[in-house]
Amino acid sequence: LFPDKGHKYFLEAFTEVHRRYPDTFGLIVGEGPSHDEIKQQVTDCRLDRSVSMCGVRYDMDNVYEHVDYLVIPSLTEGLPYVLLEAMALGIPVVATTVGDIPKLIDDGRTGYLVAPGEVDQLAEKMSLFMEDPVVAEQMAKRAKEIVDNEYSSQRMVQQVEQIYLKI
Repeated sequence: LFPDKGHKYFLEAFTEVHRRYPDTFGLIVGEGPSHDEIKQQVTDCRLDRSVSMCGVRYDMDNVYEHVDYLVIPSLTEGLPYVLLEAMALGIPVVATTVGDIPKLIDDGRTGYLVAPGEVDQLAEKMSLFMEDPVVAEQMAKRAKEIVDNEYSSQRMVQQVEQIYLKI
């Protein structure tokens, strides 16, 4: 939990989504220096019963089983493993246009992209998944195909093999 991961913006957007969809529940996974600040924001936004800060988890498969979609509100990023994991598991994703994220997410086709720090855009895209779960499922299916074809262990072995053959 670091400031550049954008939890602040997620919680601001989630507050709006929760107003529209009061049964919505959010999870924040991880630990870090922003823990207390994030927890205070959860309280300030009156989301104590709607957002769980579950700390570091070593059973992410179990967590993913209970997630309808993933939000990556980062201000800076490389290629987050959590993005690849969610896509591989067929979980719809809303993420910011930072780092290599736009190389994996084709906005409106394999997930939704928003500008970093744009709370209104983030809330809108999160709400779209709530409003149309069929579209969310279709996007997640297309995203899964990309990961299966381009980022699978078999594909990585082939790429390493090509490097050895060139040498």
